[in-house]
Amino acid sequence: MPKLVFDKSTGKLTGFGKSWNAKSGTSKIKALANKTYTAPANALMTGTKKTVAGVPSHKKYDKDSYTDDNDFAWFLWIGEGNLGIHPEGGAAGTLGCIGITDGDTRDLFDKIKAVRSQKIEVEVKGDPGRKDVKALPESTQTMMANPAPTPLGWKQGIICFFNDL
Repeated sequence: MPKLVFDKSTGKLTGFGKSWNAKSGTSKIKALANKTYTAPANALMTGTKKTVAGVPSHKKYDKDSYTDDNDFAWFLWIGEGNLGIHPEGGAAGTLGCIGITDGDTRDLFDKIKAVRSQKIEVEVKGDPGRKDVKALPESTQTMMANPAPTPLGWKQGIICFFNDL
């Protein structure tokens, strides 16, 4: 199974022997959770501005938030909620997705397209914006070791809000 790794600490998505600059979330919206996601086979889609043979297209991926500097729009669903990998499009951040910030994303798209009939593993790790993690005060460590119960609705998984989908 092909694998992509997104490291929030370095802002890099790696795979296929290459890396791309990426980010997730904003200052007000949390980044994608650290875990391994599985993009189902044929989960890659393009916008309708520049469709690519063999890849389904959909007008909702024509929006600037899914479009690179070359006006090429695409989206790889990673198998959970409305989360995916897509060009950043110059927006202020993502709503939890992995946004590729490089101006030309066609190379990554082509590599994903070549394996689109397979599942793709997407590992997310790291901590956004932090290069080092200092020890927390002991009282905080105790609270983290014995946290309050999580509300049932939150245990259902990541909830992602998209007004433009």
